[in-house]
Amino acid sequence: HIPFVFYTATYTDEKDEELALKIGADRFIRKPVDPEEFIKIIQGVIGDAKKGRVKAKRPILIEEKEIFGLYSERLVKKLEKKMLDLERKITEHEQAKEALGESDKRYRTLLKTISEGWWLLNSEYKIIEVNQAICNMLGYSEKDMLGKTPFDFVDDENRKIFIEQTSKIATTHHRSYEIILKKKDGEDLYAHFNASTIRNESEDMQDSFALITDITERKQAEKERDRLAVAIEQAAESVFITDKDGIIQYVNPTFERLTGYSFTDAIGQNPRIWKSGKHDALFYKELWDTITRGDAWHGRFINKKKDGSFYEADATISPVSDKSGKITSFVSIEHDVTHELELEKHFIQVQKMEAIGTLAGGIAHDFNNILTAILGYAEMVRMKLPEDSNILSDMDQILKSGIRAKGLVQQILAFSRDHKLEQRPLQLKYIVKETLKLLGSTLPADIEIKEDIAKDVGIINADPTQMQQVIMNLCTNASHAMQEEGGILSVSLINVELDDIVAAHYIDTDPGSYLRLTVSDTGIGMTSEIIEHIFEPYFTTKEKGVGTGMGLSIVHGIVKNHNGGITVYSESGKGSTFHVYLPRIGETEEQPKAREKETPSVGHERILLVDDEPVLAELGKQMLERFGYEVEVRMSGIDGLEMFRAQPDRFDLVITDMTMPKMMGDKLA
Repeated sequence: HIPFVFYTATYTDEKDEELALKIGADRFIRKPVDPEEFIKIIQGVIGDAKKGRVKAKRPILIEEKEIFGLYSERLVKKLEKKMLDLERKITEHEQAKEALGESDKRYRTLLKTISEGWWLLNSEYKIIEVNQAICNMLGYSEKDMLGKTPFDFVDDENRKIFIEQTSKIATTHHRSYEIILKKKDGEDLYAHFNASTIRNESEDMQDSFALITDITERKQAEKERDRLAVAIEQAAESVFITDKDGIIQYVNPTFERLTGYSFTDAIGQNPRIWKSGKHDALFYKELWDTITRGDAWHGRFINKKKDGSFYEADATISPVSDKSGKITSFVSIEHDVTHELELEKHFIQVQKMEAIGTLAGGIAHDFNNILTAILGYAEMVRMKLPEDSNILSDMDQILKSGIRAKGLVQQILAFSRDHKLEQRPLQLKYIVKETLKLLGSTLPADIEIKEDIAKDVGIINADPTQMQQVIMNLCTNASHAMQEEGGILSVSLINVELDDIVAAHYIDTDPGSYLRLTVSDTGIGMTSEIIEHIFEPYFTTKEKGVGTGMGLSIVHGIVKNHNGGITVYSESGKGSTFHVYLPRIGETEEQPKAREKETPSVGHERILLVDDEPVLAELGKQMLERFGYEVEVRMSGIDGLEMFRAQPDRFDLVITDMTMPKMMGDKLA
């Protein structure tokens, strides 16, 4: 008997097994079965057959037709089951397909309606799909964009960026970058791209998708922020920013220059590091209360620099708030007014000097009237004295002193009034001599004046008053430099010739013939740092209240106005020497010989003398009458006018004082 085994995956239920065994099968094995189990069953069947334990089965006699019927029945049932399974799978597939369609529809609706723009490119980088947002961004219709490439929406510079990023996305699968797109109207669109590839099962790139965000506003804000940062960095005002607790977070370069504190020094510090001690606690409390309640504070600080010196600044401190209104920081902008205040002080000082000059001019005018009377009466007394009088020499000394005093008064008057520049040919040596004579009576006794004026010095074209001012200022400066221990003031005047090199490089003037005025002292001298500033307005090394800082600045201005030049040499402790160069226009002229004293002629005419000073009126009357004139005196312009109108034919000459109350001399004339 040969064993017979059914091994099936089609007929697997109990009815199938029953039929198989019915028609003589020894075993019925359903697929799938574990290989070990399968071998074990087969070996068992073969073993039983060898041992005779498998006996020939007598098959149940069933008609072939019946067997076919049973088989067909089983087969139909199997087919029905398969059909049901297939129908179920088809239904499930249709449901899944429908669900996928709905999902795809929702996905596409979502993509079409998102605010960010996007486009889908094929493997040839042509646009095959876009949403409305990207169309709105660029100003194109969907029809306009389809079929184009991204390179159609950029300029040459950004095309390079696109090419670079496109080549990288092929290997990295994803890229994020920024680029500038060109809108239809030609405007720039700053865009941020998130690009990804879409690949098939073999990892070949089929399409690529880019999500595009418009960042134009952000870029413009960044540019504004950068411009603001540059403006703050380059601002002439000092700017620093603190947090809400007053801790410094930022300072600009002007702050560093103004305070002496570097960026590193200041960051993390409190502004109290430059407190000067010039403001009380209430000052700072009011400031802090103002800014913490959200208001800006305006005021003036006196602060201390890193080196310990002080500066003054007009400041505005403003709070900075977030969207909720909460203060997050404070911004301080300071304008250094130290120099402006110095100029203001100097201006006030100059105004004081002008007022003093006006006052001095008034005093000098009155003193001049007194001197006129003294000199006049002294001259009259001398004229009455016989030539052999023993008091004649005394009268001469009175007259000489009076003349010197008159010269001093004239100097005061010249300095006290506005002086129009009147350049004319001038022998500077006489101005030098007269000025030194004037200085001799005013300088301390321990300062010796040495005068060295060449006899052949030439002529210059200059204003006499301004030349006198130059000499006076230089000599006054020299005397101040020697005020502690005295010394020697040396003044010289010579002719010099300046060549091209010396004129251009050392004196800053043109080559040619010059007079050189030299003023030297043996005083304290100056350092090179001080020399650099001595000709600047208001610069002074003197104590407060001693000088205005204008003397050498005025000298420099006058010399330059006369087409000249000025140099200075000095060392600390070794005195100073100033050389003034003034263009020479001719050789020296001989001093005109004094005319011999002539005996005044005697007159007989009638004179109306008008003067509000009784002493001068009487002096004038006596002097004129001494020489034979008939004189009528009136003490005011109004009285003089009335007399002249009453008797116009009586007078041959009217002599009037210029400055009188009620009616000035020019009005009378």
